Amino acid sequence: MARPRKNIPNQPPPPSWAQRLVDARTARGLTQAALAEAYGQSQSVVSDYERGRSEPNIDGWGRLARVLGVSPAWLAFGIGTREPHDGDANALRLTEGQKQDRHFSRALVAVARMLADEGLDADALLTVQLATRIAQAAQDATDNLEARDRIDRAIEAERLELRQGLDALIKNRVRR
Repeated sequence: MARPRKNIPNQPPPPSWAQRLVDARTARGLTQAALAEAYGQSQSVVSDYERGRSEPNIDGWGRLARVLGVSPAWLAFGIGTREPHDGDANALRLTEGQKQDRHFSRALVAVARMLADEGLDADALLTVQLATRIAQAAQDATDNLEARDRIDRAIEAERLELRQGLDALIKNRVRR
């Protein structure tokens, strides 16, 4: 259990991650729109981050840090120095690797959620195979928003096909 912080007189509280994001963006001379474009998201996403309304996913922390030229640990948690260091290189390499197939993670989460919503207990191999197929729907997307839409549409088409298959199975069982 973490110990509560002691109040130190005349010392402001440490900045939140959202404030560190604003500080890093303005230090680079970027507008929210410019950061959003470099980051691959909409300006409203960046605005929500800066207001502390939402947070990036794991991949997003690394991408934001790279775009801003800061340490991911500093940006997310205020740990260490602002400047990236050699220890961040592995995190950035992982981010680059994830970027090559950036839609797979979203598809995997969406497939797992869909299967759970439908009350199905699928094994890991089936889930990964289905997520791979769903992620291919977003392969030629021009941006992340289009990719999300394509993945969402593919999930809904898969859900419809799944329900139709289950309905047919139930009807066959009832006829016996």
